[in-house]
Amino acid sequence: MPKSAPKSEPKSAPIGLNEVEELFRRHNRSLVQLLTTRLGSPQAAREVAQEAYVRLLKLDEDRLVSYQRAYLFKVAQNLATDRLRKRDKLQTSKRETSKRESKRGEQTRTSIIRKR
Repeated sequence: MPKSAPKSEPKSAPIGLNEVEELFRRHNRSLVQLLTTRLGSPQAAREVAQEAYVRLLKLDEDRLVSYQRAYLFKVAQNLATDRLRKRDKLQTSKRETSKRESKRGEQTRTSIIRKR
């Protein structure tokens, strides 16, 4: 009896623009509100939400249809976390730079006073 070739599972189609538009219509307001609360800025929230929709459109395969909303919100939350980390890192870097400049200024003032 000849062996038949293993059946490959059919590949899911990428998520379509219509599905993303429907997600946008149904959930964008709550997504942006959630992100605004998290980020403290409506503008930053809209930017992160937009990036989450773009990532959803770039999926190679459609995740389970029932999980598209959850995936969208999870991606948006992860993007918000990344943005907050970058912001915190930048603020820490600015504080450290300010402290170094302050110390240099003190050292310069001290050396000028000593030279007098």
